[in-house]
Amino acid sequence: MTILNNKHKENVLKRLLTKFLLLSKEDQYYILGRIEAKTENIKKTLSFNAKSA
Repeated sequence: MTILNNKHKENVLKRLLTKFLLLSKEDQYYILGRIEAKTENIKKTLSFNAKSA
């Protein structure tokens, strides 16, 4: 079951990457910027929660 799930995840990631690479450079930069912003937000939240605990 796990092997099937991992294969499914691999196929989904390949499809997403293919779609991402077909986007314009501007759209790629926009998506990467949004991911970076979300990552920074999560880091700040985790840091705040760790200090509060």
